[in-house]
Amino acid sequence: MSVDEKIEHIVDNTSCVMRIMPTRSTSYTHLRDAFIRSLQTRQKLGRERGTLSPEEQLAVQSPISKLKTIFPNAPLAKHTPLDLLLTAPDPKQPRCLIVRDLGVVPNDWVGRELMMAYFDGQGNSPALKKAVVEKLENFGTDA
Repeated sequence: MSVDEKIEHIVDNTSCVMRIMPTRSTSYTHLRDAFIRSLQTRQKLGRERGTLSPEEQLAVQSPISKLKTIFPNAPLAKHTPLDLLLTAPDPKQPRCLIVRDLGVVPNDWVGRELMMAYFDGQGNSPALKKAVVEKLENFGTDA
């Protein structure tokens, strides 16, 4: 598998945790807005790639709105972690995106696509993508 395929396999088939550690003081509002922009970009890509139907796009609007509401209007200090957890797939219920200590968004698409936004192209954080790629390059090989 290529590294990109390994990342996609991990996100699609396991529970995942991503720790966001701001390198300068910011706010939850700033991060929320960045997450929403990422999801809007992913919606556009999904439409262009044919992987997101108009019905599916309509269905994710409510979970995206829920994601917007869970962030407080408060500062987030430099080096204060913000953990995003994506629950493991379960055929009986949707995967949940858990924003630790803030709230839960139960929607497969929102959780998966927010995680994948960090790895598609340059990703939301090139440093994070680079670190993950380096760890996965030889993972699962006999090298």
